[in-house]
Amino acid sequence: MTSREQRLAQVFVEVADTLVADSTSRGTLFSVGQVAELLGIPAVTLRSWERRYDIGPSQRSPGQHRRYNRADVERLQRMRNLIAAGMPAREAAPLSAAATAGTDRDSAELWSEHEAQYLVDLASSARLQLLADELQSCLTQRGVASAWDQVIRPGLRILEARQLATGDCTDIELVLTQAVSEAVDRHTDLLRARAGDAPHPVLLICSPGERHYLPLKILQGALLDQAVPTVFLGPGLPVDAAIDAITRITPSVVVLWALVRRRELMKFHRTITSDGGVVSCAAGPGWPHSPDPATTLDSAIEQISELWLTANSGAATSGQMRRDT
Repeated sequence: MTSREQRLAQVFVEVADTLVADSTSRGTLFSVGQVAELLGIPAVTLRSWERRYDIGPSQRSPGQHRRYNRADVERLQRMRNLIAAGMPAREAAPLSAAATAGTDRDSAELWSEHEAQYLVDLASSARLQLLADELQSCLTQRGVASAWDQVIRPGLRILEARQLATGDCTDIELVLTQAVSEAVDRHTDLLRARAGDAPHPVLLICSPGERHYLPLKILQGALLDQAVPTVFLGPGLPVDAAIDAITRITPSVVVLWALVRRRELMKFHRTITSDGGVVSCAAGPGWPHSPDPATTLDSAIEQISELWLTANSGAATSGQMRRDT
């Protein structure tokens, strides 16, 4: 092989390594540099630990570059923590293979922080396909509620902090929120088959003037994760149209979402619930205290699921009584 051919082969290997790193760093494989940045450990230290204590990566790239998986990273983190507590490295190395409850929790928090930052980085560089893949993986592995609480919302908070510190990053936030919305739509399409259709689903409605509806989409996905059938009506729905939808769909529960407080909210709430047969749940921080709103995702899931089960068990009992008579 000529020197030119050797150089071309080396370039090919380097490109292949880059593609492997890009396509797998979201949860499978990490380079030495990524692990060093994640754990705050110099890359030379990682190589030293591998040479001296056999704590190294599980895999190699086509170019024989080190690639660490999640278990490798968590073991390195445990070793780092033991050394920081005063234990010699030679003693920390074998102990790092045994996980404890505390270090497991630390690892989970570290992993969530890394995933949130990774979402922001992908949105910042407009790497939309990788962003979509990462979100899909996160939703599938964690479930909608955990993905929102542990990764997606922290990512949005990173952008909020950056906005306050350095100025406008509205475009990055728009890229991320749009990607999240599309990923949740794809995920809920898969979940809907499991929940199936129901004669009296949960109806999710945005309050008048409400434009920020991403949390309501997240709630829909979290309910479908619990096999609770839902119908989501997007923003901009007039009050009369909302009432017509309730009449046609006959939902077991109507969820009224409001992120921003507005004067017309209580009138909207009274109009929707004026029919005594409508079971409603106010959700979101925009509501005054009088409707007793669910202001966290967990409380909304719990409250709505309980209302849905109660309504459907009541309907089933009523139907059975009619058949018996």
